[in-house]
Amino acid sequence: IEPSRIEPSRLQIGQVKSGAECPAMFTIISPDMELEIVEIEDESGLLSFDVKDDSKPDDPTFPCRKILTATVSKDAPTGKLALPFKVTTRAAVSTGDEPIETVLNGIILGHIRGDLLTEPRFLRIRNVEKNEDFEARALLYSESGKPFEVTGTSLKDSMLEGVVVSAEK
Repeated sequence: IEPSRIEPSRLQIGQVKSGAECPAMFTIISPDMELEIVEIEDESGLLSFDVKDDSKPDDPTFPCRKILTATVSKDAPTGKLALPFKVTTRAAVSTGDEPIETVLNGIILGHIRGDLLTEPRFLRIRNVEKNEDFEARALLYSESGKPFEVTGTSLKDSMLEGVVVSAEK
């Protein structure tokens, strides 16, 4: 039995609109009712934390429960989100044992979207024969209706050679 554990260790929050705070909830459990949260580390500086007790003394395996709410800052940049953090706890495995410090690793995964959206979000190419021309299109639009200009295009995560990406109004 571990002195403490975080559940889930990986949390997918999906797509979040830029400028919105996004809370992500984790549970830290322990067999020790005296569980102590020693430190919470976030290298990104984009998370704030709140801890509330949610102990269930009638649970014989893990009676101590703490709800850790990690809130993603409104200032998080748009794009892929991967925010790891560490929680250091002090707890004993069994009554009478010496408490030990344990480092629990958690991560919040998701995507912060800005005002510009695409439909569909990803382009998938149908099966084509070698040297066969193909075309795939996506609509890029402003959710707020604000005008914008495409300043460049690129191809990402593709193993295809000789593909040209272009934009037209």
